[in-house]
Amino acid sequence: MASRDKIFLDTDVVLDHLADRQPFAEYAHRLLALAETGRLALCVSSLSFSNL
Repeated sequence: MASRDKIFLDTDVVLDHLADRQPFAEYAHRLLALAETGRLALCVSSLSFSNL
């Protein structure tokens, strides 16, 4: 299996995706779509879950 790029997401990027906050939502959607297809590995801090 090939090595995937690993991206650490800031809480704001997750919020952009979940709340569809413009103009940044499109970039967040693209990142998550790449992760769904296995082209990226995304990570978030455990603290992000409580902040969300």
